[in-house]
Amino acid sequence: MMKLLLPMSVFALVLVGCAPETVALANQSGGSSQVSQQGFPKLADLPEPGKTNVASLQLTPTRTTLKPKSTTLERAVFAGGCFWCVEGRFRSVDGVFATLSGYTQGKVQDPTYEMVVSGTTGHTEAVVVEFDPAIVSYKTLVEMFMSRFHNPTTLNRQGPDRGTQYRSGVYYLTIEQRAIAAEVFASHQKKLVDPIVTELKPSVTFWPAEDYHQIYNEKTGKRPNPVEPSRLREGS
Repeated sequence: MMKLLLPMSVFALVLVGCAPETVALANQSGGSSQVSQQGFPKLADLPEPGKTNVASLQLTPTRTTLKPKSTTLERAVFAGGCFWCVEGRFRSVDGVFATLSGYTQGKVQDPTYEMVVSGTTGHTEAVVVEFDPAIVSYKTLVEMFMSRFHNPTTLNRQGPDRGTQYRSGVYYLTIEQRAIAAEVFASHQKKLVDPIVTELKPSVTFWPAEDYHQIYNEKTGKRPNPVEPSRLREGS
């Protein structure tokens, strides 16, 4: 695996923000009670999945020409900075058939983008992914997310997007997803110099974002920003 160890100042110059210019500046470097710099919890310490509305949400189909092989599709929830970029990356994966951008893990009911971007509601921008496990497994999706779709070692930040509303997370829906995600986190941590700060928590209520945020890259023709590489250990 290629190691890209560029200074942070380089990325500040070459990356262009995924989200609109409004950013919660007060939260750019501050922590969150929901985020720990001491690493992710072990499987035995993770709560069991709870109630969530993810299964009932209406998602936007992808443009894939593939046909599902399974009779029932599964869903997963990921947060990795601006949801435009995260959604765009997952929509390009074979086996992903639909997505939805929105807000989760917050304390305010039915939040708007303006409320979330203020950094005061506790939400993070996230994406629901519907996939066929016969084509792409949940484990593969988590591995893609951790190694290619975001940097799991930058607290409350992905590239130029800063604030607790851009914190990263994998929010599991089932006991099986919890075990798989914990395994991937532990395996990936062995490759990294810095601790993983991506949240690993049960999925809770997911609030769909406004229509103009959905499939933003496809509507505008823009491409997701490049991901700032994590620092890898020698030999990884």
